Amino acid sequence: MADMMVITIKMGGATRDELRAQLAAAHIQLNKHAAQLLEMMPLYPQEPPYQVRVGLVPIAALGLTGGATLPQIYRAAIGAGLKLAPLALAVFLRLQWRDQPASQDLEMHRQAVPDLAVTVATATPGDLDAPRGFYLRNVAGQLHLRGYVCDDQYWWPGDAVFAFVLN
Repeated sequence: MADMMVITIKMGGATRDELRAQLAAAHIQLNKHAAQLLEMMPLYPQEPPYQVRVGLVPIAALGLTGGATLPQIYRAAIGAGLKLAPLALAVFLRLQWRDQPASQDLEMHRQAVPDLAVTVATATPGDLDAPRGFYLRNVAGQLHLRGYVCDDQYWWPGDAVFAFVLN
């Protein structure tokens, strides 16, 4: 896929407390939805760290130039050979991807896809009242890991970028 940026990260081998401490030490900002997801995501600290290739893909590159819903995005991505990520991938990606392009748009709560945000494509958590997943932002040089809430009818614009697992 020509429009895809690939990042290789290391995952695994960390407890929830270790990840919280790493996020705090890196001065990464969390919203309440991200904190909630961090508490509920499965972790396997006993597994050794392993590498994951992550593709950052604008949904227009999946043929969805006019935008789409999450179910449509995920179907197109899986059809293109991409994989959904575990929730924890967002935390490891945020900790390791430090040079995300910075948005100068300081608005944080607008009910729209933020400028230069990357949404991590994950299966929906089982709890219907839980946030849907994570997105990453760099707002004027400050890194953020944010959780979001939406339903299956929410329309994502064609320039929205999602992170998928490649391997």
